[in-house]
Amino acid sequence: MALKWYGWIMAREDCKKELEAMGIKLGPYDQKLEIFGRCELTAEAFVRLMAFRGRFLWKLSRKRSP
Repeated sequence: MALKWYGWIMAREDCKKELEAMGIKLGPYDQKLEIFGRCELTAEAFVRLMAFRGRFLWKLSRKRSP
């Protein structure tokens, strides 16, 4: 079973294509909080996202939230 990460990513809405290009499956966008909720990342996508620490904020875990 491949390792997956689940959670939210805080970013501007116009960063959607950039995040998706990293291989991140984005959930719905909350304009008030400026987060993409219910995101799903492979281990490879998580490594790519780590290069952007400081530009994007996130809370991800290996367990899917309800």
